[in-house]
Amino acid sequence: MTMKLALTILAAALATTMAFAQGPGNRSASQSPDEVLKQRAGTWDAVIEIHGWKRWSFWLTVIGANSIAIYVMSWTLEHFVSESLKIHLGSAPFLLFGPPFEPVLRGACVLLVFWGILYWMYRRKIFIRI
Repeated sequence: MTMKLALTILAAALATTMAFAQGPGNRSASQSPDEVLKQRAGTWDAVIEIHGWKRWSFWLTVIGANSIAIYVMSWTLEHFVSESLKIHLGSAPFLLFGPPFEPVLRGACVLLVFWGILYWMYRRKIFIRI
């Protein structure tokens, strides 16, 4: 990764984080929340489309290619996958950062399992469309 890419991604991430972490106090009185969101989306668009740095966003491409599938999985399989991870791995891996972060780590693992399914579908060119 080049230094320019790293700095651009860091700037976009910081801008996005600041917009949502501080809430309404982060923007001027003339900016609506939609304008702030469009500004942040434009930053990410510049990173991906204008500069041509698409490699780091491949995991988002896989999710976006089958967005209907992940939506349905999140409503139908999330509890099953979460409980299966807890049964097979125990609670210790999810308590790595303490009890308050257990749902966060379990959710990240569920997302990783879902992404694996979506990646399998992506590799075999299976896309769910309406």
